[in-house]
Formats: sequence, C-alpha cells, structure tokens
Amino acid sequence: MKKVLGIFIMLLFACTSRDKNEIPTLSVDLHSSDVSFEDLFSKIEIIPLETSDSCLLVDVEKIVHVDSLLYVFDSRRPALYVFDEKGAFVRQISRWGDGPGDHLLISDFMVDKNQQTIGLLSPNGYMGIYDLCGKFIRQDVLPAKPNYYAVASLSPDRWVFWSCVREDEDGITVVGKDSLNTVSGFGRNNRILDMGSLNPFYEYHDNVYFATAYQNTVYKLTEKGLYPVYCWDFGKDGINDEMLQKYRLIEKV
Repeated sequence: MKKVLGIFIMLLFACTSRDKNEIPTLSVDLHSSDVSFEDLFSKIEIIPLETSDSCLLVDVEKIVHVDSLLYVFDSRRPALYVFDEKGAFVRQISRWGDGPGDHLLISDFMVDKNQQTIGLLSPNGYMGIYDLCGKFIRQDVLPAKPNYYAVASLSPDRWVFWSCVREDEDGITVVGKDSLNTVSGFGRNNRILDMGSLNPFYEYHDNVYFATAYQNTVYKLTEKGLYPVYCWDFGKDGINDEMLQKYRLIEKV
C-alpha cells in the first residue's frame, strides 16, 4: 500500500511545476475518508495466488512485478516464490538449508534487470545470485557490516544496501557489482528510528528512493548521497522533533 501511494505522489509532483530549489510538501489529513481507490486509480485488480503444498505462503513481506511475473518474498519460510499475472505458481527460488543456493535467513531480495539476475540478501553479509529461472549462480560476500537488511539495484554497475547500525556509522552502502567493494557510504541516523522500517528502499522509474519510518522526508538515492525530493506534513498527527528526541533517548536508557 505504501509503495502504491508513493508512486501516485511521485506522479503528482512530476506533473506540477515548482522552483527547483523548493522541496514540495504533501499535506495529509489522516482523518479524511472522502478519497477512494477509484478516485486515484483507473484499474484495480485482485489476483488470487495459487495455494498448494509447493507454495504455501505464511508471511508475505514484499512483492515485485517484473516482466509479467510476480515475485513474492515470504520472510517466515524464508523463500522467494514466483507467480504469473493470473496467480498461477511458477517456481520457488532457494530453500531453507545450508547447501549451495540454500538460505537459513533472508532479509530482502531484488530483481536486477540490468544483469538479468535475482539476488537474495542474507542479513549476515552475503547475497545469493540466481538467474531468472531460479538456477543458483554464486554467493557474493559483501563488505563487513553488522547486518544487511535491504538491497536495490542502483545502476547497471552498483548495488545499494541498507544496514541498521550505530549513529556514527554509515547506514547506506553502495557496492560495485563486479568488485564487491564499497564505492561510497552515507546516511547516518539513530538506529532506534531506523528500526521502524527495515526496508526503506523504493524503486520507481529506474530510480531508488529512501524513506525511514519516523521522519517525513523522502530522498532520491545516488552513489554520492541522499537528495530530498519531497516531504510529508501530517499536521498535529505527525511526529515532531520533540517526539523524535524522546525516541532517540530509548537506546540510552
């Protein structure tokens, strides 16, 4: 739901002229109920996913639609399931285990359209690489970090990762796809605030955007840093600086 709403907002701002130095603010009344899905979208379709012993979903964490296929990540299994646009089960990518191509824990996945591969990210610092048919290719060891929670393809030769780390460490790491070396790092923030959303990346029109759970600014990501593109204003129902300061104090208690 958050991603669908984010796409609509980006389209809205793309059609609105503004000063290049001005960051647009989207004011939202959380108590308003006058807007329906039909007012926002021309088509709404419900796709029942096939249910069987081969694709019994427990806890769907993320869904990505690429080239007429639905990639559904179940964080409890953990595994990546592929369905067609009619909801028919196509294949499972990776299984629970410690053999080649297996995983004991998966925190995120991504479909790399540039390299025509699928990456399954382990929070322990490696990523299993598969072809689009689900065949295991290799396991990439990532630069040393306390954890890895989210991944996105930033460009044809760059991945970007997000980690929940201390305030004096870079939470965002840009890594070369071939070298597996760190290209750049940035995005320092309080980890108590970061833990509200363990997957802060959003991809739209070949760009990657970043937004945390408790802060209202949405950023565009490049390998050089974060660039604000718009912010939310929830009025009296929003989280203000005083509330954020109280959240920050939790870790010190």
